Amino acid sequence: MSDQAILVGHCDLMKKNHFMRCDSMKNMSRYNMMPVSKEGQPDENDDRSRKKSLLTDLESKVLESEFFNLSKKNPTDLKANSGILLRELRKLGILYDDPRLQPLIYALGEIKEKDDTVFSINNINLEFGEFCNVVGKCLVVISTAFKGQLVIPEFETFCKDITEIYNKCKTNTSGSPAGYIPQLARGDPGKWGVSLCTIDGQRFSIGDVEEPFTIQS
Repeated sequence: MSDQAILVGHCDLMKKNHFMRCDSMKNMSRYNMMPVSKEGQPDENDDRSRKKSLLTDLESKVLESEFFNLSKKNPTDLKANSGILLRELRKLGILYDDPRLQPLIYALGEIKEKDDTVFSINNINLEFGEFCNVVGKCLVVISTAFKGQLVIPEFETFCKDITEIYNKCKTNTSGSPAGYIPQLARGDPGKWGVSLCTIDGQRFSIGDVEEPFTIQS
């Protein structure tokens, strides 16, 4: 008698849910039957986890393909360009020095070091496999940004509004620094800059944002 016949001989049909039940959990998994828990019952959680994993993998592949096409210089190109990817992320407020992008930046740096023809991480042409390997390291933040799920989806429009406000205020030269606080008295009233960061890490700066300045209460 075969092992499979023995296995079936020890199994009975469950009236409630029609799952096969067996005393030998080892044989159950051996013949790729329904996953079982420690109690010998079908493990629905494990089945759901496997389906969710397959769905997640499929979604990741679709996203990587979309990002690959978005990062091409021309639609017919066979390679994507790292500079285009980084520029598109910057438009969404995710800058290259964002800690969440460091695995991607590091991977691009490694490619640059291995290729003497590459002089900057901002201009690396990547085949689909290479691109997926690089993007996959930061897929969560990249997909969140490109799917418009950050707190300010239309970040480029938002930055234009901030720039307009900045330019309007820049022409206002009235007033003078407080003289009774030495640090403020020494400040250059001609300096003017605006920097902002959203709760999702979208950043934008304009003006004299590299100038050190004092912060008062």
